[in-house]
Amino acid sequence: MATFSILIQKGDRRKDGKYPIYIRVYWKSKSANIHTALYATEKQLTRDLRLKDPLLLREITERIARYETLKLVLGLRLSAYSAKELAAYFVRRTTDSSAGVSMTEYAARHVERLQSEGRTGTMKNMKTAMRSVCRFAESEQLYFSDITVRFLQDYERWLLGNGVKGRGVSLYIGHIRELFNLARNEYNDEDRGDIQIAHYPFRKYKIPKAPEPEKRALTVAQIRAIRDYVPSYSYES
Repeated sequence: MATFSILIQKGDRRKDGKYPIYIRVYWKSKSANIHTALYATEKQLTRDLRLKDPLLLREITERIARYETLKLVLGLRLSAYSAKELAAYFVRRTTDSSAGVSMTEYAARHVERLQSEGRTGTMKNMKTAMRSVCRFAESEQLYFSDITVRFLQDYERWLLGNGVKGRGVSLYIGHIRELFNLARNEYNDEDRGDIQIAHYPFRKYKIPKAPEPEKRALTVAQIRAIRDYVPSYSYES
């Protein structure tokens, strides 16, 4: 049967000294990690990086208990999953179904992935885009279900009204579409009918195209001057 353990690795230590906490799923001689979005300081860990903080332990234990329940619900269907698919299933099924999947939390995890891959430029752009859309929505917590066609239209107008140029508008909203595509691929399992993010506003809403850079073509007079130029010194020829 699938089993679970708490995973904290020395190599994952962040610059602020905190360690990300994972739940590792073991199944079919393979393992997959679930990022809990929780972190532990050195004071909350033993010397061999075992979690000792009672509040964090209780939170992680409760999550594992929910996964155990879901495992039992699957029954014989469990054999159809790989360790990675099983981990993704647990994450999907424990998401708040009334609000849906949190876009801000998913974006935070994606930013961490980008950082670990060394994609610093993309990571910074994603963080800037998320700060912008949260400022527009006046909320630090946004769900994918909040992002409707009307929301995107209003956000586009808000960006333009706040001095963001056409290229910036395309970049910011393009990152939202990127998050949608990644999350739908991760959370939706069409083969099993397990759909966590059903809507996709980008079927109707089209991201405005970034303006073409101004072409700086030479004038006729400049072309003639180059053609007719007579070098004054031998090294110019």
